[in-house]
Amino acid sequence: EVEARVAEAMKTLADLGARVDQVDPGFPDARDTFWVHWTGGAYNALRKLPPEKFALLEPALQKAFDHGSRHTLDAYFDAVAGRIRRASERIGRHS
Repeated sequence: EVEARVAEAMKTLADLGARVDQVDPGFPDARDTFWVHWTGGAYNALRKLPPEKFALLEPALQKAFDHGSRHTLDAYFDAVAGRIRRASERIGRHS
């Protein structure tokens, strides 16, 4: 959904005369690492919420909680290692 909206915004800007260049950000796609951190964090933040309060959450947040509850410890540690590696790579480029 975000990708589609960004593409639509780029087209609109280009149609208005702006120069729009799509460039490689210089680092690998971090979606999988982010997803584990985001959903795992949602699970951790909400796991002690009483059921009646949980039922009031937006469905998307409930879904993130559900996904986060199913991550293995191995998957979480892999995501942490990936995040550290990516941060180290960026720091190395800016030193």
